[in-house]
Amino acid sequence: MLSTQIARYVSLYRSLGRKFSEQERLLRQYAAFAERFGDRHTRVQRIYDWCHTASSQNVARHRYDAARNFSLFAHAEDPDNEVPPVGVFSAGGSGHVPLRP
Repeated sequence: MLSTQIARYVSLYRSLGRKFSEQERLLRQYAAFAERFGDRHTRVQRIYDWCHTASSQNVARHRYDAARNFSLFAHAEDPDNEVPPVGVFSAGGSGHVPLRP
């Protein structure tokens, strides 16, 4: 289900003239990670877990932003999709992804 939602999300952005290739790559990685756990909807804790597997803080930030933006789209269609909070990786913040939302 996540992969199908991601395909629609990517298609929407491409129809607006965006290449969206990096976001698509990240979101497909997220879907593969989440679907291994049987997730059919976005889950805040799963997004945090996925970000914790990143090779650097910068990669984790890009992952988080892509997953959060997608979550907003998915939540608008189905409220069972959870949306992580904004500002977890803010410039003034600690950059730490909490273990629990």
